[in-house]
Amino acid sequence: MSKNADNTRPARGRTLCGLWFLLFTAAAAAVVFACKPVAPKDGALPATIAVPIGDTGEAGKKESRKRGPTEAEKAAAAALAEADEKTGTPGKEASPTESSSPAVSSVTPDSVEKGLRNGASIEELRTAFRQAGDLAEADTTAEAALLHARAALALSQADTDIDRQAATAAQALASLDAAGLSGDSLSAESAYYRASLRGLVLQAKGLGAAGKLPEIVALFERSEGRPGTDGGGPWRALGMLYLKAPAWPAGIGDIGLSLEYLEKAAGQFGAHPHNHICLARARFEDGNREGAATALSRAESLLASANWGARGAAWRREIAELRGAGG
Repeated sequence: MSKNADNTRPARGRTLCGLWFLLFTAAAAAVVFACKPVAPKDGALPATIAVPIGDTGEAGKKESRKRGPTEAEKAAAAALAEADEKTGTPGKEASPTESSSPAVSSVTPDSVEKGLRNGASIEELRTAFRQAGDLAEADTTAEAALLHARAALALSQADTDIDRQAATAAQALASLDAAGLSGDSLSAESAYYRASLRGLVLQAKGLGAAGKLPEIVALFERSEGRPGTDGGGPWRALGMLYLKAPAWPAGIGDIGLSLEYLEKAAGQFGAHPHNHICLARARFEDGNREGAATALSRAESLLASANWGARGAAWRREIAELRGAGG
């Protein structure tokens, strides 16, 4: 079925789940990075990548952090400065890692995990992210870095300001770099987190990030080796990539591939609400309004049956915006 071109199609978001979550729109080949709803009145959008839930079982080597700033850290500082300028609230709100957490000695991975539970509030997610950052700075192992990455994605799912999302992601990317989680040796799990974080940073850069899209695509394709990461995250992200990209020859957009990936995510990982929200968006774009409504109803049922905290609130807003636009 071809995309519905009538005027009832919901407007694109400023820029993705539960990812977001594809990146941006360019003159020749533009891609919006993730599952973004129509823009809310304040212009904010929920993160495209849903909260990562699962183990972080990749071994990593320790590295000294006694070094100059990495490119990711420079990006974090720039993103934070831009967020401060736009929000006028430097400090806690603009900088998720500003230290207000307990001393590192009193922080454990278990305490961070508690703050990342599905029902966590926005403040609990911010605290977990700060604590995970402290752990990653003190212990530059893969385990600590991946925990920081998971916390970054969880916070970005609930905090809908794209500049703060970029700052949060850039700081977690610095932890991945320090732990050596980059390059061709990445596991499927690490590739998913790295691609997700890179996407959050790049979406705030707009046209200037267009050349980085192939890197994101390759990382998400590698992450398919572990499709259960983040409740179907690799398939959800790839589905939204093919949905939001312009069609050939301008880009790689393909509604058929989009639906294939999103149907798999919703079918095999049906407990994750954002899989159904993203599937609803793809069905709506394909002109299947009845199928889109069914997927939205499924997402609503899941959100009603379990406490998803601040992330659930963001997904409910996304559902309401889609329904309001006729989806």
